[in-house]
Amino acid sequence: MSASVEDTSKGDLYDNKTLEDRQIRLLTILPKEIGESNDSPIRCKLKIIHLDEQKLVRYTALSYTWGNHKEKVTIKVDGKDFQATKSLKLALEHFRNTQDPLPDLWVDAICINQDHPDEKEAQVGFMQDIFSKAEETWAWLGREADESSKA
Repeated sequence: MSASVEDTSKGDLYDNKTLEDRQIRLLTILPKEIGESNDSPIRCKLKIIHLDEQKLVRYTALSYTWGNHKEKVTIKVDGKDFQATKSLKLALEHFRNTQDPLPDLWVDAICINQDHPDEKEAQVGFMQDIFSKAEETWAWLGREADESSKA
């Protein structure tokens, strides 16, 4: 008898976690485990907050270049495989390795169910609030290249 393969589509990641009015998901990047290789998928978890009751919840919004949509890599979100762009994975790795403590992040590609048109429309409708209520907004343009750190 062969072992069953877990369905790891995005739909499964968001099942039973339907967002209500003005709720958002936040992403927590888990620290690298001892002995974990650089090739291991980055591990994260999601939580839901209400945007208007986030006084006790602080988060950082991440603005980044999505990069090549065909260049997908696997990260782990709530224990499930999630196909992210290489650019997003590099951003998450960079921040995991340079920020201590690492804040909760709002990352559109993961925090919004991209396969659910109604959710996307609702979230885009108050994206200005999502960014304005963030404690900080980080911009990721990619890895340093051609002495770009001097800018």
